[in-house]
Amino acid sequence: MNNYNINICIKSELKDLQQFINDHWRENHILATNRNIMNWQHYNKENGKYNFILAKHLKSDAIHGVLGFIPVNHFDKAIKEKDLWMALWKVREDISAPGLGLSLLKYLMNYENPRSISVLGISPETIPLYKYLGFNTGVMNHYYIINNNIKKFNLIKNYKRLEQTYPVKETSIKMIRYEKSNFLSLCERSKFFTLNKMIPNKTPYYIYQRYFSHPIYNYCVYGLENNNDIVGIIVIRLTSYDSSNALRLVDFFGDAHELSGLFNPFQKLLQEFRAEYIDFYNIGIQKQLLLSNGFFQRNSDNGVIIPNYFEPFERKNVDIEYAYKCENGHHFNICKGDGDQDRPN
Repeated sequence: MNNYNINICIKSELKDLQQFINDHWRENHILATNRNIMNWQHYNKENGKYNFILAKHLKSDAIHGVLGFIPVNHFDKAIKEKDLWMALWKVREDISAPGLGLSLLKYLMNYENPRSISVLGISPETIPLYKYLGFNTGVMNHYYIINNNIKKFNLIKNYKRLEQTYPVKETSIKMIRYEKSNFLSLCERSKFFTLNKMIPNKTPYYIYQRYFSHPIYNYCVYGLENNNDIVGIIVIRLTSYDSSNALRLVDFFGDAHELSGLFNPFQKLLQEFRAEYIDFYNIGIQKQLLLSNGFFQRNSDNGVIIPNYFEPFERKNVDIEYAYKCENGHHFNICKGDGDQDRPN
C-alpha cells in the first residue's frame, strides 16, 4: 500500500468523498446528495472530521477506496465502550490494488480499537471474507404481527389469516409513548439504564440523539413501564405507500422477556396508526419468546411477503445479512435501527 495515503476524511475532502459515493457506489445516493444526513450520521464534532476512512492515490490524489463507520458513542460521547458499525465499504472496480479494502479495515481497527465491530446489509458474496476475518455471519430474523381489523391488504401479499393461540395472560406492563420534551427527564428518574448493560451499550442520550433528533425520519419512542418504572424501550417508525401504512419496530432495549403479553398493546398501535402490520428485524432475541407472544416469523415456505423497501416501495421480501465480531465472545442484540439500515434512500 505504498502508493496510498490512508487517513480519516477531513472537511475539505467531503466533496470528493460524496463524488466517489455517487460515481462508484450508487448514483444519487443520499450520502452523496444530502449533507444534513451525512453530517448527522458521520460528522464528528469533536475532531472536526468525518467518520470515513479514505484511501487516496499518492500520484493522482484521487480516492480509490472508502470505509464508513458509525461508533455507538457518535450519538452519546459519554459512552466509553468502543462499539462501532461499519457502513459503506467500497474500492473502485476500475483500479488494481489487491488488499486495499483490507487495508482500510485494518486502519479502522487500529484507529478505533473497538470492543465490537458489526455491519448490516452485507452482500452474500462478501460473507466468506467476513468469515475469514473471524466475524459471525448470518441473516437477521424477520418477525411480524398483522392488524386483526384489516381484511384487505395492499402492502403485504399471500397472507391468509392463520390460526394461532395468542397470549392470554395478563401483564402489568404498560406501553407509554414518550415525547422528546420529557424523555431525558423521565429516564433520569429510572434505574433501568444503569442496571441493564447490553452490548452495544445504549443510553437515554443515545436514544434521544439517534431517534428523537433524526433530521428526516419521525420515530415514536415507547417505554415499557411496570409500577411506573421503565423496564424496556421500543422504537417504532411509521412508513406508508399508496395510502397504506406499516409500522417498523426498529429498536428494542431491555430484557426481551418484558415483551411477554404485549400482543394486545401492539394490536392497539396497529389500529391507532391504521397499519397493516408491524415488523421486527433482529438478532439475539429468542425465537420462541416472540412466537409465543403473537409474532409470526417470515420465511420462504408459505410465500407471505412482508415488504421492507418503501423508498421506493417494493413488494418483496428482503433478507438482511449481518456480520459481527466482539471481544471475549460476547453475544449481543442487533436491531434494524443499528448501523445504517434504517435511513432514507
